[in-house]
Amino acid sequence: MECVADKHRHRYLTWRERSRELVAGFYLAFDLYCYVIPALKTRAEWLAAGTAGVVAVLVAGLPLNLGLLVATLTGMASGLILEAKAGVP
Repeated sequence: MECVADKHRHRYLTWRERSRELVAGFYLAFDLYCYVIPALKTRAEWLAAGTAGVVAVLVAGLPLNLGLLVATLTGMASGLILEAKAGVP
């Protein structure tokens, strides 16, 4: 027979593990922003980063993490197209 306290302990540990994952995800995103945003200098770089971010959110449900690949390629393509139109070497 299982004790009621054991059930609550399991819920607490599960909640605690989830909160650790959320905190780790927040710090990972914050760290990424601290490095990426200062590195963006031109309009093409800002467009590429913004496009990749929006596309990553829109296609997050693709299997095998293909959403990240699609977002990366879309961001790169948008940056290259803007640089080509602007005539940046």
